[in-house]
Amino acid sequence: MGGRGAVSEMDREIRRVTELGLTLRWGEGCWWLESEEAWESLSSAVYGGGRQSGIRAVANVTVDLGYKGLDPAGDIARRLKSVRVPTPAVGMMTAVDVRETQWSVVNGPGGRWLIALTAGTSNALCAGEKPGWFDAGPGTINMTAVFDGALSEQAAVNAVITLTEVKSRVLRERGVRCAESGLPATGTSTDAVAVLFRRGGRSAAYAGPGSEAGWMLAREAHRLLHRALRERDDRRGGLPSLTFVIGGARSGKSEWAEGLADHWARQLGVKVVYVATAPREGMEERVRRHQRRRPPGWKTIEAPEGDVLAGLWDGPGPGGVVLIDSLTHWVTAWMSRRLALRSPSLDGSHREPVPEWSPEEERDLKETMEALIRRCRRSPYPVVVVSDEVGEGVVPATAVGCLFRDALGLANQTLARASGRVYRMTAGLPVEIRSRAIDSRVEAGLGGGAP
Repeated sequence: MGGRGAVSEMDREIRRVTELGLTLRWGEGCWWLESEEAWESLSSAVYGGGRQSGIRAVANVTVDLGYKGLDPAGDIARRLKSVRVPTPAVGMMTAVDVRETQWSVVNGPGGRWLIALTAGTSNALCAGEKPGWFDAGPGTINMTAVFDGALSEQAAVNAVITLTEVKSRVLRERGVRCAESGLPATGTSTDAVAVLFRRGGRSAAYAGPGSEAGWMLAREAHRLLHRALRERDDRRGGLPSLTFVIGGARSGKSEWAEGLADHWARQLGVKVVYVATAPREGMEERVRRHQRRRPPGWKTIEAPEGDVLAGLWDGPGPGGVVLIDSLTHWVTAWMSRRLALRSPSLDGSHREPVPEWSPEEERDLKETMEALIRRCRRSPYPVVVVSDEVGEGVVPATAVGCLFRDALGLANQTLARASGRVYRMTAGLPVEIRSRAIDSRVEAGLGGGAP
């Protein structure tokens, strides 16, 4: 193979890809490949997608992590126009900084490919599993492949399928999981693939992984996507984006989670952002005890009431390792708001039948937790969440107690499924009950059914 790395770092102003007759340009949070020659394209891009002819450029645009635009195609069109990208064009968007794009030009008997990709997995999904949300934001894997020759219609479809298969393979190899189901992820909710090729020249009839052209494409895309995700993990020190610590009362979970967050912060050279959810009223001495235990230099955010995201952090990231202690108080605040909507309100007595949350109320709690998961996964540093295990004792004696047990149990399950690591605290001793190694053994049939 020759030509690998012909397009390298994206921190260069302009790079001429002379072998392919393309020019790489970038500006205002985007890059684009342009050509005076018209190209053919097949893509799932939000702008200029589908089967197109006469394409003069393909672009990848960075948007904010919290992007909620109602007109993504229009937003891309305006961005491309502002930097004078020639049209017609194919445009994709991502929350990944486009300076982190992985590039390669690979030559071989099957032809010549230019491959460019960006990778974010904050809204990883497992195909066929219904997500709880479709407003996850642009935590996207975008893959662009330019073939220096003609592709038949079926070969262009082959190339899109080949890149999709590579993506699913890499996500499984790296242990990326769906936040909703906990199953191995096959992609994200906003992935895009663009394949460009010439009208004439050397022709490939097929580009599936069994063909020469498809094998070259798959091998190089596999290498680049692994590198993109590895570099993303390296920026987090190889640590999981979300860690869940659960235990009973006085199990030592808070103190141990504080030590874990402090250790990771020192390892990464950042501070700890402590999100305190306990109300001060009636808990003054416990709050003071927690404050005395925290190392100096920690930033504290008070978030005892209100929406689950209130007070977390502003902008794309908190600036350090986040410790949320605890989920229990947030669920209590959510429960108080939901019970206030009921009429008549519950008193403390136990009534028959045992009260249950309505499907609408359970859906609201689950969506609240999923919003928290999305926010945590977008942090560039690890997030640790602490919660109480309340499902192993006797049935609560009051209606409110039953509702609280059920609500916190549902919240705990949702957070645990989405977490890369889960620790169970008993008598001050942590037991890791979910890790990549444990999940690999389960999937290999060595540890029972799938999680």
